[in-house]
Amino acid sequence: MNCVKLIAPIILMALICSANVAHPEAPAGWKTILDSAGQCKMSVPPDWNVDRNLQGHMNAPGWGGATILTPSKGSTVSPMDQNEQSMLGVGKMFENTKQRLFYAGKPTSASPPTLSYHVEVAIEGGSCVAQIDVRAAFPESEIKAIAASVAAAKQGGPQR
Repeated sequence: MNCVKLIAPIILMALICSANVAHPEAPAGWKTILDSAGQCKMSVPPDWNVDRNLQGHMNAPGWGGATILTPSKGSTVSPMDQNEQSMLGVGKMFENTKQRLFYAGKPTSASPPTLSYHVEVAIEGGSCVAQIDVRAAFPESEIKAIAASVAAAKQGGPQR
């Protein structure tokens, strides 16, 4: 009985902590958008503009970049082996798990060079997929924060 009293708070704290990691909140002031089906969400910095004509599409300042978020029903997220990474032109792998794929392609030869990032997150019944296209000089820390915000949308949440 005493062991249960000691272990229960530890288990509760672990569940709370894992929930915060699995569904990170956007930094203060960021804009959160939903895909066209309202199943997936992603947040972008306040200086990005949400495209009101194409739900799930945002534009970064200047040319900056564009991000499109789409739900993928019935798909599963699977870690990629070296052959798959090579075929897709992965330049840098950030996360390669059953819960999340997050990688950057290789910079283009355009002037200035551009870079595409791919994020895929497992959700119940499928996955949320985001593509982030930016100039290669765009701050990687900002891309990581955007990628970390890709998650299942809570039902009934408004698009901001």
